[in-house]
Amino acid sequence: MVLGVFLHELSTLYAAFSTNQPSPLPELPIQYADFAIWQRDRIQDEFLATQLNYWKQQLKGELPVLQLPTDHPRPNSTTFSGAKQYFKFSVSLTNALRQLSQREDSTLFMSLLAAFNILLYRYTDQEDILIGSPIANRNRAELEGMLGLFVNTLVLRNNLNGNPSFCELLHRVREVTLDAYAHQDLPFEMLVEELQPERDLSRNPLYEVMFVLQNTPNSVHEVSGLSLRTLEFDSGTSQLDIFLSMSESEAGLTGCLEYNTDIFDSTTINQFINNFQTLLENIVVNPQQRLSELSLLTASEQEQLLFKLNQTRVDYPQDATLHQLFEQQVEQTPDSLALISESEELTYCQLNHKVNQLVHYLQNQGVTRYSLVALCLESSIDMVVGILAILKAGGAYIPLDPSYPVERLNFMLADSQVSLLITKQEILEKISLSSAKTICLDIHKEKIGQESLENPISISEADNLAYIIYTSGSTGTPKGVQGTHRGTVNGLHWLWKTYPFSQGEVCCQKQRLALSIRFGKFLLLYFKDSYSNHQQCNCTRLATIYRNFSASQSYSYHTCTLITALTS
Repeated sequence: MVLGVFLHELSTLYAAFSTNQPSPLPELPIQYADFAIWQRDRIQDEFLATQLNYWKQQLKGELPVLQLPTDHPRPNSTTFSGAKQYFKFSVSLTNALRQLSQREDSTLFMSLLAAFNILLYRYTDQEDILIGSPIANRNRAELEGMLGLFVNTLVLRNNLNGNPSFCELLHRVREVTLDAYAHQDLPFEMLVEELQPERDLSRNPLYEVMFVLQNTPNSVHEVSGLSLRTLEFDSGTSQLDIFLSMSESEAGLTGCLEYNTDIFDSTTINQFINNFQTLLENIVVNPQQRLSELSLLTASEQEQLLFKLNQTRVDYPQDATLHQLFEQQVEQTPDSLALISESEELTYCQLNHKVNQLVHYLQNQGVTRYSLVALCLESSIDMVVGILAILKAGGAYIPLDPSYPVERLNFMLADSQVSLLITKQEILEKISLSSAKTICLDIHKEKIGQESLENPISISEADNLAYIIYTSGSTGTPKGVQGTHRGTVNGLHWLWKTYPFSQGEVCCQKQRLALSIRFGKFLLLYFKDSYSNHQQCNCTRLATIYRNFSASQSYSYHTCTLITALTS
C-alpha cells in the first residue's frame, strides 16, 4: 500500500516538475504525527480491554512452536542470514483459485492461507499452527493517501484437527481471518508485551512463518516517457524461518519466498514451493478432498518416491553361506596372505587346512547343524580358525570375551545353552567357567593336528544361524541377538560392492568380537596401501565406512565381519 502511495506521488511530481509546473498534490488533511497521537489516545481503557481480551482468548494455552524439518541445526541465536526464491503460478491456476474463493464466499488470500496451513501441517504433522500476516491498517479514509508506516502484524491461529476437507478448513480460516481483521488495531509489540511468551533468541516470538498477499493494483506504469518496473533484489537477510509473499495480477500469481539460510538449503525451499503449487493444483481439482487425501507430489514424484527409490532389490549369492564364500576365495587365491599376526602369517590355503582339521575334530565331538558353540579366546589366529571351523561344521558361534566378569560369561553360557566351549587352558583357569563340555585348543592341539585337511561336506543352509552376540545389558538383562548366514552375506556383499578392495590392500581385524552387536563398535578396520607398510591407515576411508554403517538400517551389520579380511 505504501509503495503505491509513493509511486503515485513520484509520478505525479515528476510529470509536473519536468515541465516546470508546481506540485498538483493536494494538502493532506492530517500528518503522520496526528495519526500517532490519535492511535495512542484510542488504544486504552475499554477499547484496549476489548482488543486484549480477544487476542488473549485466541492465543490462550500452550502456544505451538512450528517444528519444520530443517537441513541444518538451528543456531542458538539467529543471525538473520537469508535468501529469496521467486516463483510464478499460471494464469489458469490463478483463475481457478479465484473461482473457488468466490464459490466458497472467501477471498483469494483466505484460500491461499488455508493451503499454506495444509502445507505446513503436512511438513510438521502439527494441527495447531500460528502464522503471522501483515495488514495495511489503513482503515480510515484520511490515511489512504499518506506516506508512513501503518502496518500491523496479525497472528492467525488455525486448527486443522479432524482431517477436514479443504472447503471445511477454508471456512475455519475465513472465520479466524475476519475476527482478526475486526481486532487489528492492537499493535503487535503490545500483544507480545501482554502475553509474555517464553523468549528464544533463535526464534521470533509467537510465529516463525509469515504469509502475505499483495493485491493492491499498481496503476503507474509509464509517466512522461519513463517506464516504471519493480526491481527485485535479495538483501541477504531474513527475519523469519519462512516469509511467503505473493502478488496478484492479471498475468497470474507471483511469489517470493524469503527463508533463513542458517537452517534451510535452497533445494529444500525449491521443493517447498513445488509442493505448494502441486497442493494448490490438487485443491482446485477437488476441494472436497480431505487433508490426508491431498497430495503434495506430482505423479512423477510419487513414482520416484514410491517405486524407483524403493527398488532396493540387488543380486547377491542368496543361498551361499559364509564358509562357502571363504572356500571360494581359497580356490581363487590359495597362496595369497590371508592373516597376519605378530608371530605367524597364513596363506588362504594354510588357513583353510587349519580350519578343516578343527572342523573334523568338532564333528567328531558331536557338532552339527544347529549346534551352538561358544568361543572364548583372545584376538588371534586361533579365534579366526575357531569361527570358521564352527561355521563349516554347521554350528553357530557365540563369542565370549575373556576380559568379561565371570558372572556375565556364565550367564551367556547358561542362557544360550551351548553344546560346546572352545577356549585355551590358561583362559579356562583364569575365569573358572561353569561346567560345560570344553575343547582347549592348546591341550587338544596334537589330536586336532591329526585330522583331515580336506573340506568337509557342507551341511549348512543360508537361513541357518551363523552367530549369537549378546547385548551389553546396560538397559536390563543381556539378550542374545541372532544372525543368519543370508543376512550376513547380504551386508558383506554391500560392503564389497560399495567399498571394493584394490590390489595390495589389507583389512586388519583389531577388536574383540563380543564387544557389541553394532558393527562400528566391535570392528575397527585398517586399510593399508601395502603389506610392508602396516602402520599407515586410510583413516578417511575408514571414517566414511563407519558413518555409512552407523546410519544404515538396511543390513545386519552385527556380524563377524572379519570375513571381509579373508575375502579381500
